[in-house]
Amino acid sequence: MQPRNIERHGAMDRRPVLGTVTFLAMVAVIPPVNAQSFWTNAEIPGFTLSVQQVVGTSDESRLYYCGALIQDVDLGYYSNTVLRYTDAHWTSFGIVPQMVFTVVEYHDTLIASGAFDMVDDNFPVEHVVYWNGVQWLPYGSFQIEGARKLRVLDDTLYAAGAMDTVDGVFAGGIARRIGGHWEPTGTLETDYPTFMVDITKWNGHLVAIGPGSIDGEYRVFWLNNGEWSILGGGIQGGLCSAQCLAAFQGDLYVGGQITMACGNVGQGILRWDGSAWQPVGLGLQYALGDFSSLAGASTMTVHGGKLYVGGGFRYAGGVEAQGLATWDGVEWCGVPGNFSFGVGHNGVNRMDFYHDTLFVAANMVDEDSVNFAAKFIGESYQGICTGPLGIQSTQGASNDYQITTTAGSIGVDLPPGISRSGSIFDATGRIVATRTGKTLSFPTMGMSPGIYIVRIDGLSPRRVLVP
Repeated sequence: MQPRNIERHGAMDRRPVLGTVTFLAMVAVIPPVNAQSFWTNAEIPGFTLSVQQVVGTSDESRLYYCGALIQDVDLGYYSNTVLRYTDAHWTSFGIVPQMVFTVVEYHDTLIASGAFDMVDDNFPVEHVVYWNGVQWLPYGSFQIEGARKLRVLDDTLYAAGAMDTVDGVFAGGIARRIGGHWEPTGTLETDYPTFMVDITKWNGHLVAIGPGSIDGEYRVFWLNNGEWSILGGGIQGGLCSAQCLAAFQGDLYVGGQITMACGNVGQGILRWDGSAWQPVGLGLQYALGDFSSLAGASTMTVHGGKLYVGGGFRYAGGVEAQGLATWDGVEWCGVPGNFSFGVGHNGVNRMDFYHDTLFVAANMVDEDSVNFAAKFIGESYQGICTGPLGIQSTQGASNDYQITTTAGSIGVDLPPGISRSGSIFDATGRIVATRTGKTLSFPTMGMSPGIYIVRIDGLSPRRVLVP
């Protein structure tokens, strides 16, 4: 089976054929697309139930979508495929009967992994395959399920997922490709069986995220001297989770369903600076001043000196950002477009760049359904920005402690008998000072005038003005 090219000539031309399967029958299930100022339907062929990954190549000359991309409704999952976008063409690769979680190009070869145990015409595989130019073929063995993320890091292919074993050897959800086989990466012993959802490299160290724990600390694992351990105490809170990773400007960023109410220093996204977790400004919020709702980053990618962050949020750094924002290390900016406000607008789930054009996986864009694939057609990705002091009011903040500002200091009066640690953060999310005690005093000498955030362990954050 050869890969099949699909060229889009306009909104009304939906007749190209994949092998013997035409897309004419699919027109009725794709809602009409209205003209949009910043986004347009990417016209992914067929009918999309789910997009698990959008990933571009290192030179941004090719872009892949995978998940449950149905080419024939009557056949259901048995018509699922992997799609590649180049030069306004969609190219289809084979038939995969179950969900494809992740794809990547490695040494010019397309690799895919997922929940499937057969491909094409019932050809048996074990959750990981490669495309040989004609069909999918086995690329080793992943059990009990496939990888959730394949990444090429420093010219080595890594897999993170629900793989108890790789090529018959215990792996604990993390493996790498060496020669012609898969092998475990480091020693990993968790408190209970787990799986990983992403992996990256930061400052020479492998970092992976998943729902597991080591010695009661959760979700962010790093490889040091051949053994995996929890980085910086991990993510706090039983309901919180880590969903995506990125290395940016020398720091490690972790996005996910992360709240300050659960005891984390940031909301929706955290930054590891090499010694401690830091907030990223006010982070990602569903409503201004809301540090409790699980509305964080689902996907991140670095492009043009900025970190692009997508998810189910409505504010980034206190400014409007309907599911998509950028962070340049100093300020947040909302990207134009509505992905998270209104019925059916569930945010940006996945994204990456094809050259300088951003492609996203989202159910709705502005007022239109886009079959889970849209591309940016505006002139600028920058919308409303926080500016140098992007701290907004923390509405609904806790009143169980008092803050007083005097000449030269900020004082915090805690409830009687309680000793806690507290920190003050500036507008960029940098820790300015940390204290521990029953009453806390932070000197303001050296602080620039502006608004700062006071965070006391286990209590709600508060805003304070340094005149």
